[in-house]
Amino acid sequence: MWQKLNTIIKREFKLQQKIAVLFILIILALLETYSTITFYNLSYEDNAVYHQISKQNTLYFQQSVFYLQNMIEGNDESYEMLLRRIEQIETNLKILKEGGTYQDGKSKIKVSAEQEFSSILADVSTIWHNIKSDIDLIMMDLGKNGEKKNRSSRLQEERQRHIQGKYKAILKQEVKLVGFNELLTESYYFSFKQQREQIQYFITIQILVIIGVAFVAYFLVVKRIIKPIQKIVMRVGDLSQGETIRLMKHKSHDEIGSLIQNINVLSESIDQVSTFATEIGKGNLDSPFRPRSDRDLLGTALMSMRENLKKVAENDRQRNWANTNLAHFSNVLRQNNDDLQEFAYQVLANLVKVLEANQGSFFMLPEHSSQVLTLTATYAYDHRKYDQKEYKIRESGLLGQAFLEGNTLHITEIPQDYVHITSGLGEATPNALLIIPLKHSTKTFGVIEIATFGEFAPYQLEFIEILTEIIAATLYDIKNDQKVQALLDESNLYLEQMRAQEEEMKQNMEILVSTQEDAHRSKERALAKESRIAAVLDNAKEQIFSVDQDYGLLVANQAFVDFCATRKANLRLGTPMNSIWDMIEWQKWKAWFDISLRGREQIFQVQDQENWFDYSFYPIFDENTKAVTGVCVYIRNINHLKKS
Repeated sequence: MWQKLNTIIKREFKLQQKIAVLFILIILALLETYSTITFYNLSYEDNAVYHQISKQNTLYFQQSVFYLQNMIEGNDESYEMLLRRIEQIETNLKILKEGGTYQDGKSKIKVSAEQEFSSILADVSTIWHNIKSDIDLIMMDLGKNGEKKNRSSRLQEERQRHIQGKYKAILKQEVKLVGFNELLTESYYFSFKQQREQIQYFITIQILVIIGVAFVAYFLVVKRIIKPIQKIVMRVGDLSQGETIRLMKHKSHDEIGSLIQNINVLSESIDQVSTFATEIGKGNLDSPFRPRSDRDLLGTALMSMRENLKKVAENDRQRNWANTNLAHFSNVLRQNNDDLQEFAYQVLANLVKVLEANQGSFFMLPEHSSQVLTLTATYAYDHRKYDQKEYKIRESGLLGQAFLEGNTLHITEIPQDYVHITSGLGEATPNALLIIPLKHSTKTFGVIEIATFGEFAPYQLEFIEILTEIIAATLYDIKNDQKVQALLDESNLYLEQMRAQEEEMKQNMEILVSTQEDAHRSKERALAKESRIAAVLDNAKEQIFSVDQDYGLLVANQAFVDFCATRKANLRLGTPMNSIWDMIEWQKWKAWFDISLRGREQIFQVQDQENWFDYSFYPIFDENTKAVTGVCVYIRNINHLKKS
């Protein structure tokens, strides 16, 4: 029977119910103890109060007689004290007989009527009432507050004898009253002492009962709760160390059984999580996994992690796609920067392929006009088209809007008559259209239009924004390079002409120097030749002069003489060149002279305020020794070249 009951409790009762049964047993034992103690304690408290009241009455009896004696002796202050004591005695006797609320100065205690010692209490009450009657008579004879009535001496003596007689009778009755009251007090004392011993006995019995119940409860808790929990703690400890635990068995259906089942489920779930994490680590982001419930924080976190990893992988793929294609377009832009039409086609073709679009058009702003866009290149289905068309910017709808506003247009609702994608299967309206202005700094150079049957992803749009800035910058550089190249070709042509003139002037200068060196042999011939050369030099607009090794002037044409006149310098043969320029300028000229005196030609350009000059320095060699004897300088104004 006990074994069957134990099996039912073990398997069918929940842990909460088992603990509730134990607590009920303990509570019942405590309630029984409390009821017993309360029952005896009430009687104990009443008897304790009765003992205290009775003991207090003994004192009050004695004080009443004492105050009465003082009144008889003429102490008027004892009157009020006597009345107060009489009132307190009457109140206490009433509480002892009928019950009531007793106030001991600290608290108020309500007591019930006690009948066990009613006979002794009746004797005390009878004796007190006799004493009280005599006290009342004496007080009447004494008058209010003990005052003597206005009578004759003989009557006073008789009244005094009467009061003394009553007082002696009261003293006799007081001894008897105190004796009966002490008997009553002692009876109360023995009664509550006996009840206190009974309470202690019952408390001891109840403590033993509670200890027994607690021992049984401890045995059941240890066997049915603590040992299974210890087993669970050991298994959970293994689980916390990352070890997959073997499944535990438990036949009960209480909370511990449910806990073991949940731990088994958790162990299986950890196996699944471990397998899933291993697959994720291998890069298999599509590995199957489902959280156990909506409250499965770990499972939900793993699913969120997988989604985040997918997003990261997708972001990496998009970033790599953008970086790879930017590098690809860098090569395309670098390899096709000498022909604008080929540049436009290659950019457009590669852009359509990279975006997996279907067709595109490249419109460019020509140099000769700022009001039209020229269709420079088209691309569709891997075929090049050579349609040459011009579109007025302010009359070309979306194309002109994108050009004027400088903002990319991404259109997904395309008018039926705006653009069609043509293939071998016919024509159809695309699903998406991109119109991208090629803008560099504040200037727009053209527009690219791309159409597709698919859609443009956000990362493709970001890529387009970056790439078109690079394309526009490259297009700007190409056009500038073409302008610079045209100017360079013109400059080179003019430079060749100048070099021919310089060569001729150099030959003239050599003839001039040679003429000067041969002056002593043929003065007339030298003078005539020098006159001719001087005439040539003076007619030249450029400044021409030469200096010797000591920086003294050898030859100067009229243009250089006029220049020196503006600086208030009078030229003559042998004039030191440092007298023409200030110290800072002379250091610069001296450096140029020194370079050419070492046999080196110099040709360079110098800006003097708002004018540009082409400076040429040529060393003068001796015909026999080939040593440098001086420097010939040629200065030409090239403002017209700079302005062009």
